[in-house]
Amino acid sequence: MELTGPRATIFAALIAVGGIAIGAFLEPLADKLVNNPAPAPDTKSLAIEKIPQQVFAYAGNNNPDGGWSAFWLYYENEGAPVYKLEYFLPDDMNGYAGLAFEFNEGANLSAYQAVECTLIFRDPGDVADLYFKDIAGHFNTVRVANNNANEIVVRYEFGNYPDVNFNAVNEFGVVVSTDFITGGHHVRIRDIRFVK
Repeated sequence: MELTGPRATIFAALIAVGGIAIGAFLEPLADKLVNNPAPAPDTKSLAIEKIPQQVFAYAGNNNPDGGWSAFWLYYENEGAPVYKLEYFLPDDMNGYAGLAFEFNEGANLSAYQAVECTLIFRDPGDVADLYFKDIAGHFNTVRVANNNANEIVVRYEFGNYPDVNFNAVNEFGVVVSTDFITGGHHVRIRDIRFVK
């Protein structure tokens, strides 16, 4: 059917009015989509999971019986990872055990000032050290004591690790030693982030 005359004019006018109305409705939305880039990521903190890494447990000294360890990874509500170190250290010889987050290429953490995390101990009186090691092998620890509070949120400034080059961090982790604890225990760590 071919429209001519007054009908064609009315039909063309309706199409034009409809187009203007649709354009007026969509134009602000299109402007927001085009001119508003995605929000910038939060640069005030960096979750450890955002850094390429491998995670593993280790043990040693007076081998083969100086220390034993195992690493478990599980997820809490909303998929938050929890890293668990199970270990046994004998009371009749030297030994150590630990859980390491190893950054193979070396992580540059110089934009941050501290590490924050949550430690969850199994037993009252449990103790563990948080450590950093740089790619040159410089190593420092800070001792964390349970103090009967099972779950502890800690923040340690990088200044507590004076020998470590935070431009090239090789490892972050938890380490225990027969120097301060023996027997079978476990400690969990979660919400690890580097903060300004």
